[in-house]
Amino acid sequence: MNGVFLETNFLSQNLFTAVRPMTIDSCRNLYPVQLMYAFVSNAVEATVSVKVLQGHFYGKITACTSMVKDSILLHDSSLMPGGGGVMAADHGNDQFVRLLRPVTAVYLHETLIVTILAQVDGTKYNRRTMYFKPAVNGEGEAQITCGVNSLLVKVWYS
Repeated sequence: MNGVFLETNFLSQNLFTAVRPMTIDSCRNLYPVQLMYAFVSNAVEATVSVKVLQGHFYGKITACTSMVKDSILLHDSSLMPGGGGVMAADHGNDQFVRLLRPVTAVYLHETLIVTILAQVDGTKYNRRTMYFKPAVNGEGEAQITCGVNSLLVKVWYS
C-alpha cells in the first residue's frame, strides 16, 4: 500500500494471532480510513462459499475466529448493486451467494466461525452460526435452514 507501513514485530512477541488498528490519514480532501489487520502465525487459508439450495437469501454473512472476535463482512445483500442482493435457487438450479471476500486466514488451533443473518420474511431474521475446525488441505461443510430457505456453507483449507 502506498506509504503505509505495517508492523512486523509480531514474531518477536511470540504471538500466534494479533489484531492491530491503524488510521490512514486523509489526502486530497478524502476522509481518514480506519484499517484493521491481523497477523496470523501457523495459519491456513480458508476459502468460504455459500450456495442457496432452496428458496432465496437476503442478509449478511460474517466470519471470525475463536480468538479474533472482530468479524469480517463476507456478504451484505444491501450493498449489492443493481438488485443483486437477493440470491434465489431457481427451478432446482443452485445459486452461489456472491461474497465480498471469500478468503481469510485461520490459525490452525482456532475455530473458524461463520455467521449468517438471513431474512425469512419482510421483518423477521434468523441467525445461524457454524463452526469449522481448520486442517491443512482439509474441508468442511454445513447445511442450514432459515425458514423455508436452505443454504450450504463450504470451507476449503489450503
